[in-house]
Amino acid sequence: MLTPEGLAVDPVGNVLVANADEEDIVSIAPGGAISPFAGSGVQGWLDGPAATAEFDGPCALALDDAGNLYVADRDGSRIRRIAPGGDTTTVAGNGDAGWADGTGGPDGTARFSAPRAVAVDASGNLYVADAQNNRIRKIAPDGSTTTLAGNGVAGWADGPGDVAEFQLPSGIAVDAAGNVYVGDSRNNRIREIGPDGTTTTLAGNGDAGWIDGSGAVVELSQPQGLAIDGAGNVFVADLENGVVREVAPDGTTTTLAGTFREPEDVALDARGDVYVADTGNGAVDVIRR
Repeated sequence: MLTPEGLAVDPVGNVLVANADEEDIVSIAPGGAISPFAGSGVQGWLDGPAATAEFDGPCALALDDAGNLYVADRDGSRIRRIAPGGDTTTVAGNGDAGWADGTGGPDGTARFSAPRAVAVDASGNLYVADAQNNRIRKIAPDGSTTTLAGNGVAGWADGPGDVAEFQLPSGIAVDAAGNVYVGDSRNNRIREIGPDGTTTTLAGNGDAGWIDGSGAVVELSQPQGLAIDGAGNVFVADLENGVVREVAPDGTTTTLAGTFREPEDVALDARGDVYVADTGNGAVDVIRR
């Protein structure tokens, strides 16, 4: 059974799927064949070879240039890494749900609470939408974790990193300049965070609805997973509206496609086609562009 919640597309067009209810990661070949990628299907936490690794609510994926796959292991409160050979390790998060910056690894001091999305930049830094903590976290290549933005208050406020407020951030993407984009789910907004943590609102007026346009006109409804292309366009799985939206760099928002039942995540391939994790229909769809 396929319960797709998170997606990533590798350079040759294989779609990697966080198969949340089955507690594993699967790969869909360009022809549609599904094969195991990592995870035994047992709910838990176990690092090691692909066939025996255990996950607990894997819900989001990100690939780096070296072929490492990063997993937001939501219910395990951990960020995991699957090497190209399939070996799985814990990058950060000791499994205790909470909020603490600090060292990485399975025995480190860093703590997360229901991480819902992960993205990776060209330098190997990871960015995490730490949903229950209402914060955006940054993990360095050595696993050490800091808070990029969000003071932990469930609310909406733009400003410096320690002033900014989020409410159940559930999607994340990063561009080549190090700007981080967030699907701020309960605030019905797409937020932009500069490398110094300064946070602004790119699209959405906070009202739950479906209106395209620009500025304060735009309405979204529980935006989830994000993807960004080389031109800075952000693609959004607009969950409650059952559509995929496209947000231009100036915030102008259009509807790319619909109707889906529960679009949880989006991913781009090398051609710019958009893959959609339609959780409600148990399917992965593709929007050809």
